[in-house]
Amino acid sequence: MRVLLSKSTLGVRAYEVGPDQRMTVLTVANLLQEAAGNHAVAMWGRSESGFASDPRLTELGLIFVMARLCIDMRRYPRWGELVRMETWFQAAGRVGAERQWLLQAGNSGEILGRASAQFVMLHAATRKLVKMPSSVRETSAWFQRSPPLSAIAPAQGRAKLPAVRSKGAGVGAAGAGRGESSESAVALPLSPSRVSTPLEVAPLAVTARRADMDMNGHVNNVAYLCWALESVPEAVHGQGTLRGVEADFMAESTAGQTIEGLAHATPAPDWIEGGNAAFAHSLVRPDEGGGKGTELARLRSTWEVPEDVAAKLRRTKA
Repeated sequence: MRVLLSKSTLGVRAYEVGPDQRMTVLTVANLLQEAAGNHAVAMWGRSESGFASDPRLTELGLIFVMARLCIDMRRYPRWGELVRMETWFQAAGRVGAERQWLLQAGNSGEILGRASAQFVMLHAATRKLVKMPSSVRETSAWFQRSPPLSAIAPAQGRAKLPAVRSKGAGVGAAGAGRGESSESAVALPLSPSRVSTPLEVAPLAVTARRADMDMNGHVNNVAYLCWALESVPEAVHGQGTLRGVEADFMAESTAGQTIEGLAHATPAPDWIEGGNAAFAHSLVRPDEGGGKGTELARLRSTWEVPEDVAAKLRRTKA
């Protein structure tokens, strides 16, 4: 069945909001996944393993994995408010696909937020990147809107994220082996320390839990968002509003593994409405042998904060 656009309406539940009684960005990210999964089932049906998948992909042992997620929120809905969500699919080059989302207030139609994601195609067994077979591209074209429509412009949704790197030797140097200059990234220490000022970024060290795992057998990408945002200074988190999150997902992790985080203030992108402060984040799985480790995700969070907080952050040097 040709289902170009998936629409759903939901009420914001009590366990989906924070202390301000508004939906959190983590809830938004979870709902994006749910809407995407439901739409994929409507397009392709379920495979024998229970996943939504084009039968041609299943036969070839190929899968789509999310490589990039971009969320831009204008207003977070309140507890009990109705939210209408639309999502659609479109191809993107020879190795990937895109998904777009639009969130609106259920009663007024006010745009609450928008999101986009890029997916790449991998061989399920080898986890190597592969080109999308022509037969799959032809089938995928059947489900695309014509002309293509982007909730977030491609130039914005695919913008390169700033690197984060630890100074000197140590575990978890982000960007290792990616040909990036260490001079272009500011670093934070990875050793545990007490946060002494409201604008100081907290170092992060967590152990992935079984509860963080999803039905794909690895830590869900929403857990990555959660961990990265924990390092945001209290003055920003307490007085500000998170307007946008951009994330590159680069490697998998599983329960029991230690994840370390680095972060620092960075210029806010000019396309996120209201954003006047931003942080670059990196999540790294340390190498047990003391090597540089593996970067799992690179993110940027963009915030709307009082101007005095934004001014202090601009003067901050790591």
